[in-house]
Amino acid sequence: MGTTAQKPFVLIVDNDKEWNKAEVERWLEKEGCKAVTAPNYGSAVRLAHKIKGRVGVLFTDVILSEERSGIDLLRYFDLYLPNFVCYAVGYEHILKPTLKREAIWAGAEAVLYKPVSFEDLRIFVMRPQAIKRARMAVYDNMTGLMSRGVFTEVATTTLHSARRHKEPLSLLFIDANDLKMVNDTYGHEAGDRVLEIIASAIREHSRTYDHPCRWAGDEFVILLQGANENDAHRRVHDLKKAVEEKVFDVRGGESIKLSISVGVTELFPEDRDIIELVSRADEAMYKDKGSRGR
Repeated sequence: MGTTAQKPFVLIVDNDKEWNKAEVERWLEKEGCKAVTAPNYGSAVRLAHKIKGRVGVLFTDVILSEERSGIDLLRYFDLYLPNFVCYAVGYEHILKPTLKREAIWAGAEAVLYKPVSFEDLRIFVMRPQAIKRARMAVYDNMTGLMSRGVFTEVATTTLHSARRHKEPLSLLFIDANDLKMVNDTYGHEAGDRVLEIIASAIREHSRTYDHPCRWAGDEFVILLQGANENDAHRRVHDLKKAVEEKVFDVRGGESIKLSISVGVTELFPEDRDIIELVSRADEAMYKDKGSRGR
């Protein structure tokens, strides 16, 4: 997939006026990275959630502000943004051993002294083992969507948060229609291309705070934060239309019309874990598939 070949997105979070972040940003962009800076916790989280299908690298000052520190930011990224490789930065006189240990426990791969040199940035931005681990852990190789293992972790945390704040939460279970026919008639390469096209439509119709995932084979799920069942059904209508508008040309000038079946459910008070939502949405998907052609 093209997404895994991209250089990482770099996010620098610091309100230190002595560190010339604009110069760092320009230098990183010359290296082929998309680089942005943020002054605080809130703006960093908003920027990071806009990154989909791409590995990110975070450099955050350990202090930031009295309200939300860099340690708090590292913990947030560790929980909710596993596509980021994270580093803590700070001046040597501030980074006492206890603070360095706290940063590592919060999720930092390493702790760097300021000012960070361009050479150090190059080494840590492109650090191959950390980047490879982030890609393999987070993304499905074929579709570029979140992997099932990471989705389960993120969805579990999101479910507990929705319960705590009494917010709605819904889940879509999506199945590619007629994929076996495509595989048998045109070969598995064509079937793989169908899955990539459907995954592309899913990405295009996911908000920054949704969690789309390739669940298994020709099945996908999307966790919709802040959406009740009625909201979710409206999203299904738009997603089905988007998939049906995509035509896949195969050999000999033939074309395949694509379609999906989708099941919807929302979080119930008695749900113990995310698997209960997935199972219920899976059943609803089969009902939707059975209604085709009626």
